[in-house]
Amino acid sequence: MKRPGATGVEAHRALHCGDADVTAGGGVGDGIIGIDVHKRDIQVCILAEGGEVVLEQRIRTQREQLGELLSKRPRARVLVEASTESEWVARCMEEMGHEVVVADPNFAPMYATRSRRVKTDKRDARSLAEACKLGAYRPAHRTSDAKRHMKAQLAVREALVRTRGGRFDSRRFHWK
Repeated sequence: MKRPGATGVEAHRALHCGDADVTAGGGVGDGIIGIDVHKRDIQVCILAEGGEVVLEQRIRTQREQLGELLSKRPRARVLVEASTESEWVARCMEEMGHEVVVADPNFAPMYATRSRRVKTDKRDARSLAEACKLGAYRPAHRTSDAKRHMKAQLAVREALVRTRGGRFDSRRFHWK
């Protein structure tokens, strides 16, 4: 719920990371999930509401494996670090009924709980889960479906124009 005078980020955190009453009327179930996404692997960390680690697991970056691991879990809050692969992961998680936030990776307080030892994917996933629990993240902008579709159409059009223009240029060269 948006508090009077709350900024956009504060309102977003209130809805997604515990400042709002999420138990009534279709709210989030038990658990907070942090996901560190890479091209080949996804590291998942699931925390109970109390903050205890329930599961830490690495899976392949594939929709089927993500579904096998998380589709049967109760609705949870999920924090995914923004990356090349994060949008489809976020959409997949939303299809499973989870509440998903894609977080800006340049927001330093998000990793405040991470120890200063060696950086690993496992520690990053745990830090993401803890950041979600604490509300210590900044949401990244997510492009709407309509805008993504329009950008794809424009990219195809640009490629066709470039190809067509190249053909005409080569014909002019040969005609002279």
